[in-house]
Amino acid sequence: MQDLIENLTQKLIHSQNGTQNYNIFIAEKGDTFRLINSQWNKSSYTQDLSFATVKKLDRGIILTIFAKLEFLINNCILQDLFSKPDEYNVNIKYFENISKVKTKIIEKFKSSTPIKSSHLLSEIQKIKFRNRLDYCLYLGMFGNEQKSKISDLINTRNYLAHEWAEKLAVYKDYKLRDPDNLKQFSKDLIEIFSFFIEKYRALQLSVNYRSLITEFLNE
Repeated sequence: MQDLIENLTQKLIHSQNGTQNYNIFIAEKGDTFRLINSQWNKSSYTQDLSFATVKKLDRGIILTIFAKLEFLINNCILQDLFSKPDEYNVNIKYFENISKVKTKIIEKFKSSTPIKSSHLLSEIQKIKFRNRLDYCLYLGMFGNEQKSKISDLINTRNYLAHEWAEKLAVYKDYKLRDPDNLKQFSKDLIEIFSFFIEKYRALQLSVNYRSLITEFLNE
């Protein structure tokens, strides 16, 4: 998919017309590309996912990492739904029940495509993060063991987001500022990132993402 990332970059450097409502996200070994509502970004990362590595207790850095993880999970949910068109009604009914979002989202999915879905991404964002994890579990993306690990990570993230003193944050009942526990926190966060990147790459194949982007490039 690196060739598509390069082609998309060149296309958008010269023109951004007609890219509203698009949500294109490519996760490839070493590279990512994101286009959403005419805003786009290309970035590279090392195989050890250095961008998700926590080397010190820094609230801003950790919350930025979680924002990327949240975006990745949101797109995994979208692609999973698009990969199972025969199950739209049942899966999205569950979505409406846990999110309390009352819209005609089923019709929106049926009239949209995996790359022209920024409005659907905003619908997913309305669900609380923990409920999105429940949704991932419901969709069969992972099991209870992984959900438990993500929940522990989110507990720490929520403390850092809402409490006054970041030095009091804990991870699995131990102070996050402890060097060994901070190292374990970083290791677990990278493991979850790696899992969802690989999950998303597999989902790209299941919806024939390459073909959809090629059509977009040829427009």
